[in-house]
Amino acid sequence: MTMQDMMEVAGSDAFIHSGTAMEGFADAVIDAIKNEKVEIVNATESIDFISGQDESHAEEENEESHEGESEEEHAEHSEELDIAPHVWLDPNLSIMVAENIKNALIEISPENKGAFEDNFNKLKDDLSILGRVFSYGR
Repeated sequence: MTMQDMMEVAGSDAFIHSGTAMEGFADAVIDAIKNEKVEIVNATESIDFISGQDESHAEEENEESHEGESEEEHAEHSEELDIAPHVWLDPNLSIMVAENIKNALIEISPENKGAFEDNFNKLKDDLSILGRVFSYGR
């Protein structure tokens, strides 16, 4: 992120991030704007992630040497691999993400609650259909 990007975030109403460690810059942004009046929204809050590793990959990960990593870096690296952060690939999880964002937007701008609710309900309907189609072949 550039300094200009940071200034734009600091001047915004909200910083919405996935909370999945896929946005390496998110922690730096959150730290930089902690004294600003910016709502920080973790879009995946309260989502139970599935494991990101199958057993064979987990065993390989445990056997790999992480030469040059501190214990903290190794723990962070391992933690990131222990979940499947691609929530947008699951329509049901995407609904939860959208609802978290909708709720945050309503909190920030309650006068627009109706529009946020309408848009969320349309997206939820579309994602529900997609979820049914997607799970049909299973």
